[in-house]
Amino acid sequence: MVDGSSVPKVCTFRGIREEVMERVWSKARKLEERGVPLLPNVFGLLIREEWKKISEEVARVCPVVSPEDLRRMIEEIEREEKSSPASVKAEEARKPLEALIGVSVRTQERKD
Repeated sequence: MVDGSSVPKVCTFRGIREEVMERVWSKARKLEERGVPLLPNVFGLLIREEWKKISEEVARVCPVVSPEDLRRMIEEIEREEKSSPASVKAEEARKPLEALIGVSVRTQERKD
């Protein structure tokens, strides 16, 4: 089960993709420095290899969350969100400052 500590980068949706691309671009630069043209098939090969490597890393590093635990955590989050509707409604009712300024400027323009 996952605790409140931070999740490793490779265990997040965006993080794993960022990590793969950082590794691929690093290798691509090194290959280009050696005179290897980075054609689409070479790039595809680099991507596939990095995904294989990072998949092994994910299996070692990322916490395993069962579907039941995941459902329970989602339900807890939804209950927390529902328990404070006043704060949500107050945020929704507040208009952005830009909108208030825009109305004020338009009103002033009509007076001129």
